[in-house]
Parts: sequence; C-alpha cells; structure tokens
Amino acid sequence: MDANTVLAERNELILNLIPKRYREITNRYFLLGGVEELRFRVNRPAQLIFSDKDVLLSQYGMLSKQEADDMLKACCMGSVYACENELRQGFITLSGGIRVGLSGNPVMTGGRITNFTSVGGFNIRIPNEVHGCADDLTDMFIEDGLPVSALVASPPGVGKTTLLRDLARSLSNRGYRVGIADERNELSGSMNSVPMFDVGLRTDIISFVPKTICIPMLIRSMSPQVIITDELSGEDEMNGVSEALKHGVAIIASIHASSFRQLRTIAYVGKALSGGLISRAFILRRSGSRFSLIGEGEKCD
Repeated sequence: MDANTVLAERNELILNLIPKRYREITNRYFLLGGVEELRFRVNRPAQLIFSDKDVLLSQYGMLSKQEADDMLKACCMGSVYACENELRQGFITLSGGIRVGLSGNPVMTGGRITNFTSVGGFNIRIPNEVHGCADDLTDMFIEDGLPVSALVASPPGVGKTTLLRDLARSLSNRGYRVGIADERNELSGSMNSVPMFDVGLRTDIISFVPKTICIPMLIRSMSPQVIITDELSGEDEMNGVSEALKHGVAIIASIHASSFRQLRTIAYVGKALSGGLISRAFILRRSGSRFSLIGEGEKCD
C-alpha cells in the first residue's frame, strides 16, 4: 500500500468519527498538511492543532453533548462495552495508530476507573511520519557497532513517537534486527498485522499487548538486537527492560519529562540511570520537521 493510499484511508477514518458539519473544513486542512491533533470539547468550538499554531473552528458552532456521545460510539465502532479495557486508560487506539484521548467523568469502582461513559472532550492525535528525521541522530544510539539502551524524554506533543518510529526504520535499514513493542499501535500503525508506516526492512512488531508481555515475546520469538517501545511508565515496565538486557537486547524507549532533573526525580528511572541499566538519556527538542537530542550534561533547560 503506497503512502498516499495510507494517508487517504487514515483521513477518511478520522472524518467518519467527527460530526458531519466539521468534515469538509477539516478535510481541507488535511489536504494542506501539518495537522497533528483534532480537539473537540462539549459546548466549545473544535480546534485543529499544528506544530506551531492552532485554529478554532468557531464559525461551525459548538460541539453538543449528543454529538460527543455519537463520537464515542463511532470511536468504539458502535460498541462502548467492547472498548472497556481501553476506556479505563482514558484513550482508544484505532487502526493506523490513531489515538483518541478522552476527558469527562469516568466511572470509578473501588478506587479504579471501570468505564468511561460520559465524555466531555476528545483529543484525536494524528500520527505523522517524518521520514529521515532520525537519520542524523541514529549514531547516538550505537556504540561499538551495537545498539545501546536509551531513553528519549520530552513533554507530550513534541514528537517522541515520530522520532522512535523513524529510528526503528533507520536502525533496521542499517542491518540491525529491530523489534517494536507497540502496546498502543502508535509506532507502526499496523492494520491486520501490517505496518502502515515505514519501520524498516528488518523490523518485527507485536501490537496491542502490554510491554511486560510483549518484550519477552519478542525476545523469545524474533531474537531482536534492539527493542523500541513508546511511553515507558512504571516500575513493572522498567523491570521488563531489565529482563531484556539480561538477554543482551538493547531497549530504546520514550518517557515523559522536560529535563534531566525531572527525569531523575522519577524513582525507577533515576535508579536505572545511576545503576547503568540505561546507558544513555536524551531530551528531545523539535523545530518543525527537524529533531535534535540533548545529552545529559548539555544545556537543555
């Protein structure tokens, strides 16, 4: 499937999620390119977000509660019940790596979210491929001819997933066996187990499985030299990284943090860095389609 066909299918899927009155203007912006997020909030105008600006569609009216309910059903392919596991986490992942974040009033039982039936806002995150953005940065993840374990940190929305996706392609096409632990299916955007993005010639993917299960599965079944995964969180997932390293497999993961100081305040991360479990850490910066990585010790704040 060529890139234009993938883009057209992705756009059509998104347009079918949103109320009809927003579709024509949204599609115009899609054709212009650069849209990164669509935000819809009850009783407020829709918002299109680009890397350097946002556009409010005030002239098209406010989103109604009924429209929000209809959007939730559309995101769940007509069955909210079938999406309960994802709704507990506050988002839904659709085909092609499209992620829909939710806000509103989740249902709580025993201190845990058990459902998310009353939704007040949607954040439709649009995966964008920036082909070649990692080419000049790939050597920073290689030492003595082998990939090294590393963290890529930034606040949300800077482009960690975009960079990791292209890093997988770059490492893979250089000859390394790459595994992608794609818990949310945002890195590969796989449809029917086929990646919709270029993640490289020597890359194997397991999607929609928690990292703690996915990482050992990849090691046992595909013997990768490096595993790339998105949004590392929690001590359990860091323990999964530790197990991978025991098998000689490097892990490259993203994490939310805006500085090295903030990164080290996360207990399990600070322990992994000080103990040498993770060899390198970088803060990601972005200007348009250009990405840069700042290593520890360099000025980044």
